[in-house]
Amino acid sequence: MKFGQTIRKDATGETLTMLVSEEGNGGDEYQLYEVQLPSRQSGPPLHYHVDFAETFTVNEGKLDIYLGKDQKHLLLQTGDNATAEIKQPHKFANHSR
Repeated sequence: MKFGQTIRKDATGETLTMLVSEEGNGGDEYQLYEVQLPSRQSGPPLHYHVDFAETFTVNEGKLDIYLGKDQKHLLLQTGDNATAEIKQPHKFANHSR
């Protein structure tokens, strides 16, 4: 994706917008996305990343995060955050109504 670009994933209903790209922040290995996930929607399936950690911060509403092979459940609310470390299986969803 490129800075400012928005994509919608029809399978999950999520919308992703790139707010900060590596090119836009001096080449630092850092990207920032805004993700909107409608209520009662599952996000992507359990997965992991080999090159980066992924931090989730809730700006509004609630977000269900599942971390590790045992899929430990965290319910994040506005202002909360959680990080999936490199190679740590994770998934997220919005089970709120």
